[in-house]
Amino acid sequence: MLYLYLQTGTTLTVDWIEGTKVQIVWNGVFMSATPLIYEVSIGRIEGGSDVLQWIETLDTHMEISPFHRSTDYFITITAINSAGLYETYNYVIIG
Repeated sequence: MLYLYLQTGTTLTVDWIEGTKVQIVWNGVFMSATPLIYEVSIGRIEGGSDVLQWIETLDTHMEISPFHRSTDYFITITAINSAGLYETYNYVIIG
């Protein structure tokens, strides 16, 4: 059976690893019986992609820069399984 869902009680983590570099990790946020492809975008408004435009990845983490601590960033991650089922997770980094 193919399924895809958001894991209850999990969240992505955001760590400042250098002055303006951020590591985002979403391991365990999505559950699926098959491998997932992730589409990631980041913007300075909800639903925006002016910082990062829809990058596809198989990884459950990425490092991005430049980020500014005084700016709000809206992260959207969509997981897609081999059957085309998808779930979207939204997260806000408050500056």
